[in-house]
Amino acid sequence: MPQSVVQTIQQFLDYQKKKKRYSQHTIISYKNDLTAFFDFLQHQYGETPLIDIKTSFIRSWLAELKQQGMESKSINRKISTLKSFFKYQLRQQSITVSPM
Repeated sequence: MPQSVVQTIQQFLDYQKKKKRYSQHTIISYKNDLTAFFDFLQHQYGETPLIDIKTSFIRSWLAELKQQGMESKSINRKISTLKSFFKYQLRQQSITVSPM
């Protein structure tokens, strides 16, 4: 995973931890979800800047998770993680439109 993505994820996690006061368990879950998502992007689509992430990329990842037998509850948590992440990116003006 490119260093810029690692930094972007870490900034988001720091915000959730310090400003939102999320639990360490939530932070770890967010980190795992985002790492898995960006690893999938890297593998399927190559290095993809945030502004180039499309809804179809997210749907492909979620479909793969479902195909692997992941429970709907876990998939819904990953959707929630991505919604929070992209909402944060909108506030930071890193993107202009959320792919969610």
